[in-house]
Amino acid sequence: MTYLFIILYVIFVVIYTQFFKLALQTAKDHAVITIMMELIGAVALIFFIPFFDWKLPINWLPVALLAIASIFYGLSDRINTTVRSGVEASTYSMIKQFSTVLMIIAGFTFFGEPLVFAKIIGAALIIISNVMIFWKPHQKVNKYFLMGIGSTTLFTIALFFDVNISKQFNLPFYIIMSTVMSAITVTIVCRVSPKKIIAETKHNKRIGYMVIVGFASAVMTLMMLLAYQTGKVAVVAPLLATSVIANVVVGYIFLKERGNLLKKIIAACLIIIGVVMLSLV
Repeated sequence: MTYLFIILYVIFVVIYTQFFKLALQTAKDHAVITIMMELIGAVALIFFIPFFDWKLPINWLPVALLAIASIFYGLSDRINTTVRSGVEASTYSMIKQFSTVLMIIAGFTFFGEPLVFAKIIGAALIIISNVMIFWKPHQKVNKYFLMGIGSTTLFTIALFFDVNISKQFNLPFYIIMSTVMSAITVTIVCRVSPKKIIAETKHNKRIGYMVIVGFASAVMTLMMLLAYQTGKVAVVAPLLATSVIANVVVGYIFLKERGNLLKKIIAACLIIIGVVMLSLV
């Protein structure tokens, strides 16, 4: 079943990435778009609840950690929406892999995991691939690259709090709680009123794409967690990383993202090699 979960993850992460880019082309308010995507995903996950055992934690600590993680997820999602609007879909999928590097750093810094040479090389390859995509001679650092690194850092902090919590909940219900809390965070921080959501619904001619994005977000998150819960990290992580190559190919065909194609392919391959090396030990 693990491989089925991985295949479904790759399919839905590509759908999510490509359609999010399309939806943003007519977006008026990025905060509203972020909230809509999260709430649609939460609603979609309701239909998956009966397929999983119903369970809740027996103490308050996992709930508190979930709330803290959701705040960071919400801030990360909000920044990500702006980053997605400024870079190609295939490029964004590469930036997200930087979270793997940060999780490795957290592993040996906070969890006492050994710092192995292969992990250093793997992390370096992921960093090099991201710099290679954005760096151009005689050009200042790309703001979307910096925002992407910032949002990925927030996402990794959320994962740091999130480790092993999901196993104590009904899995779809857990993701629902996380996405709803994230949406509340964005609503408060960005001061989004119901009027703004209504206005965006009327203004954005591609609102149907947001429904697709929300549903894809729900399924890809569920498939990712199931893959990690049923398979070995050393196998799952590299296979999930193949979504980078998939997004480059699909972006080339459907979104006409044909600039620097060779550089993108090389960078995507470096990312996959880097993730493999990180997973070897």
